[in-house]
Amino acid sequence: LLLVSGGHTQLLAVVGPGRYHRYGTTMDDAAGEAFDKCAKIMRLGYPGGTAIENAARQGDAGAILLPRPLKGAEHCHFSFSGLKTAFANKLRQLGGVDQAPLHDLAASLQAAIADCLADRSQRAMHQFATDYLANSSVTQPLLVVAGGVAANKYIHAQLADAAAKNGF
Repeated sequence: LLLVSGGHTQLLAVVGPGRYHRYGTTMDDAAGEAFDKCAKIMRLGYPGGTAIENAARQGDAGAILLPRPLKGAEHCHFSFSGLKTAFANKLRQLGGVDQAPLHDLAASLQAAIADCLADRSQRAMHQFATDYLANSSVTQPLLVVAGGVAANKYIHAQLADAAAKNGF
């Protein structure tokens, strides 16, 4: 289970009713909080995830380079505070809200968050397969995504692709 909202970003192995194991959590800010704060500094409104997703539809996700915190790490934890800072700095470098290409910034932010969520989720799926599937009759494990950020269609597509590639 990937729980991803303004208050939480966690990966949990759900083994059965009342049987959970946390693989990873945010080390600082949640993904939804990053959306909210970045939308605020762009003056796009609240909730930030919806505002960023709408703006991103007209942008180029590859136009502006943003970091992918913890991508490739050997654990399943998340960190989005550095991404928020990098985003704010990039917005300033590009001339602020009145001059920066806001649609490209929105698309680039959304892609960075999606990449981090998919990467950490893949790590958790590998761990889940090792921990629970080797001696199990489960033939089709599921990646369940819950929370407000789960409504983002771009992120949903990235996570569906990651799940399919990992047999989930």
